[in-house]
Amino acid sequence: MRPFSKPSLEEIHSILRAKRGLIVHFSGTPPAGNTTIRYPDDLRNVIAGGAQDGVPCSVVMPGDVFAGTGERSSFGTIGVILALLSNQSLATASRHDGGSLWNGTGPREFDERDLTITDVEASLVGRKGHNEWGIRQYLVRGLFVIEPIEISKYHSSFGDTPFPYTLEKVRADFPEQRIYSFEGGHIVELHPRSGPVPAMHEELYR
Repeated sequence: MRPFSKPSLEEIHSILRAKRGLIVHFSGTPPAGNTTIRYPDDLRNVIAGGAQDGVPCSVVMPGDVFAGTGERSSFGTIGVILALLSNQSLATASRHDGGSLWNGTGPREFDERDLTITDVEASLVGRKGHNEWGIRQYLVRGLFVIEPIEISKYHSSFGDTPFPYTLEKVRADFPEQRIYSFEGGHIVELHPRSGPVPAMHEELYR
């Protein structure tokens, strides 16, 4: 079978840079039948490379909605920022939930197809709630955390409602990871001592 046609890595980075978009796999993304891996182990597994054969992500941007009872831009507020290893790392780019499946064994199933740069851009500017990028073979760039921080309701051990959390607890869970967020329409790094400092998009997507 021929390889799927995808935009170049430079083209994908250009679209992300224009929107200051970050590719994030959030804790609590519906596990499609597998409820055994919960925070923080789900994110630790991704950081350790345990999801290289497929992981669902949302591309989030400054100004997105992460809290409240209305439509949100993601399924969570704590996630791992990922970068593509090559243009073939981008399996899918959907304006909405892509419907990827994983039952806890084997690769995650994506509805992979050819993608144009127009398709990639449409997944950002034409989102319906959260979008979904299916990623294979990735690099870890750090954590994304946005307040108010909540552990997703999909972690059944916390009940049916989101479970409040703190930045200090996230740091304790992932002491080796740099933490990024959005503030004032920009990407910032949340330093333990100095607090938020501006971060360049190019630092994450070279």
